Amino acid sequence: ESGFSFHSNQALKQGSYIHVTLSHPENFFHIAAIAQVAYAEIHEQGNFRIGAYFITLHPQDKVKLAQCIQISIIEEDA
Repeated sequence: ESGFSFHSNQALKQGSYIHVTLSHPENFFHIAAIAQVAYAEIHEQGNFRIGAYFITLHPQDKVKLAQCIQISIIEEDA
């Protein structure tokens, strides 16, 4: 709920800010937020794994993310 990670073909500087938009195709919602890069580590085949945490995230959007995470965990355990 407080952050995310993704793969990129270029490193992002730790501490930099990024504007992100997240969409969920099944639940039909979009979330826009500003995040701060926590790490950028080299991954396989020259790609980078980027970790970031939300700086601005509307409380209602945080609830939406929490619900999606909960559903995903339940489906994995099934």
